[in-house]
Amino acid sequence: EGTGGEEEVLTSSVEAVAFAPSAVNTNWCATGGMDGLLKIWDLTTCQCRQICSPKHNTTMEDATAPAEEEKTNDGGEGTGITRLQWHPTLPLIFTSSPDGAIRLYDVRNGQLVHSLSGHIDMINDMDIQFIMPENGVGGGKAMVVTASDDKCVKVFEVDVDMVLAQSQQQ
Repeated sequence: EGTGGEEEVLTSSVEAVAFAPSAVNTNWCATGGMDGLLKIWDLTTCQCRQICSPKHNTTMEDATAPAEEEKTNDGGEGTGITRLQWHPTLPLIFTSSPDGAIRLYDVRNGQLVHSLSGHIDMINDMDIQFIMPENGVGGGKAMVVTASDDKCVKVFEVDVDMVLAQSQQQ
């Protein structure tokens, strides 16, 4: 029986939430909202430990300041988060958004490491099948399927190891 626990008041609608896989950290949880911020929470301290933003150089102060009004569900042009999914073995999260983009974040440093496009309207749902290397080392491949208000279902393939290597070179 739950007690309701700690409560954090956020500045915008929260659309997605997920526990980190045990291979990543059993004490982490992620939330994504219509403000476009992916927040990583430490459940042992009930504190936000990292904020990931599609704006590359967002600081903790920038991210916690009241956001300017932006289009979200009504216009389909916002950078909010509609779904999120953790990588099963690495501290990475895929997000989908109303602007039709899929983003991949490294939650250790908050860095946007990859972005995919193809939809012209809001992504309503997303699922990912991870294909891990036979030797169990590395991030493998991610088969991402999305459903959008543009009346399309799209499938994307992401080579996680290649994306990480490219992001480290930048």
